[in-house]
Amino acid sequence: MPRFYYYVVLSGGVWVLRTGDQVVANFSTQAEAVAEGARRARALWEQQSRPSGLRIQGRDGLWQDERTYGTDPYPPRG
Repeated sequence: MPRFYYYVVLSGGVWVLRTGDQVVANFSTQAEAVAEGARRARALWEQQSRPSGLRIQGRDGLWQDERTYGTDPYPPRG
């Protein structure tokens, strides 16, 4: 099953939690957006056994971190 991702990005001066092109919620701080994204991604794994993840973008537009929940391949691909 493919991993379902949430993304935290800065858009128009607010931190946005989104999935694909759909905005889930807006936050005034990155920390709030990360906390909610992690909560939702973790819940997908714990309640539905669906592999999920959270990708976090910095103010500079570069990806800072990625968190995964559920089964990860070992050894990692790539």
